[in-house]
Amino acid sequence: QHPKHFIFCSFFSINVQRVVRLRSRYFIFLKKEILQMKFLKQFGIILVFSFIGELLNHVLPLPVPASIYGIILMFTCLKLGFFPLSEIEETGRFLIEIMPLMFIPAAVGLLEAWDIIRSVWILYLVVTIFSTIFVMAVSGMTTQYMIRYSASKKAALKKALSAKEGECGYGIF
Repeated sequence: QHPKHFIFCSFFSINVQRVVRLRSRYFIFLKKEILQMKFLKQFGIILVFSFIGELLNHVLPLPVPASIYGIILMFTCLKLGFFPLSEIEETGRFLIEIMPLMFIPAAVGLLEAWDIIRSVWILYLVVTIFSTIFVMAVSGMTTQYMIRYSASKKAALKKALSAKEGECGYGIF
């Protein structure tokens, strides 16, 4: 082969690699933009349900927080299949991950209201401790009941499936 041809081929391959690299960087940039747009869309969906919850809170005369209306409405829409969970999943996970950060303003608010809370802080502490123990006990008992119930249902189903003809006890087989 001619040396000029070799130089041209090596130069061409370098240029092709550079173009491919530039294209891959460009595609990576596009993927990041698409991800950012997806997060904005998901956050927008969550905000719409929060806004509808606020509207329901002002319209309905029930003592239910607006966030509860929004969560119930979103849950209902998810269960009825108006949109799949994947439409809000990533942003929902992100919001759950940063949830501890959301308690900082509430803690600062408590510090600012210390003059009001000072006289009853022991009562608040006692109520918090007892309500925490109560919620833990009820959650534990409910979980144990559900585990026993599902285990007994599985055992009954297994027994029914393994029963031979005439052993079901009803006399119809």
